[in-house]
Amino acid sequence: EVGTVSSTFMGDKAALHLKVDEIHLWNVLAPELYDLKIELCTADGNVVDTVWSYFAMRDVSFNKKGLTINGKPV
Repeated sequence: EVGTVSSTFMGDKAALHLKVDEIHLWNVLAPELYDLKIELCTADGNVVDTVWSYFAMRDVSFNKKGLTINGKPV
């Protein structure tokens, strides 16, 4: 486990907020990927659906120096 998730529900919509304790940015030389498992549970804790996926993180910004990815100019 590398982080925690909180959720908010409004009617038939939900938002998930993921807090990663130690971020490892993806790049070509070190393609860091995170596994993701999301479970939909009933109020009493029974799992009714599960989705598995993966994701990566990058720091992308645009400033006076131009476009940077993970702090390096592109």
